[in-house]
Amino acid sequence: MTRDLEWIKKQDWYTPGSDSTVIIDFDGTVCEFAYPESGPIIRDVREAFERLKEAGIRILIHSSRTSYKFDRETREKNLKEMKDFLDVFELPYDEILTHEKPPVLAYIDDSAHRLTGDRNKSNWLDIVQKILHEKEYGRK
Repeated sequence: MTRDLEWIKKQDWYTPGSDSTVIIDFDGTVCEFAYPESGPIIRDVREAFERLKEAGIRILIHSSRTSYKFDRETREKNLKEMKDFLDVFELPYDEILTHEKPPVLAYIDDSAHRLTGDRNKSNWLDIVQKILHEKEYGRK
């Protein structure tokens, strides 16, 4: 566990205090889940990403698509699919994390914001508002 934390601290995307970086899942958060393809873009994603970038927040994309449960060829294909999707929709981001994010039932995190919605309606802009408030005033 300590080794993992030390590894994280050495990465260029790591920011002490975690006040300028968000990690965003891909499937079901940026696009509707349609693996192995990318589904339709979730409503308000572009505006949400743009607001985060304007506020100086680094955006990292993380996905189980890069999990080592897949062979190398599949991981590379999945990574290309994500990059192509982000580029086609001109979504600003800093990096796609390619270290392990295993597919699981749930992720539990003390700073998570749950996205709800699809291509027709989402709470993306509410989430951005909360993140920007937390950045300015701290978490409660």
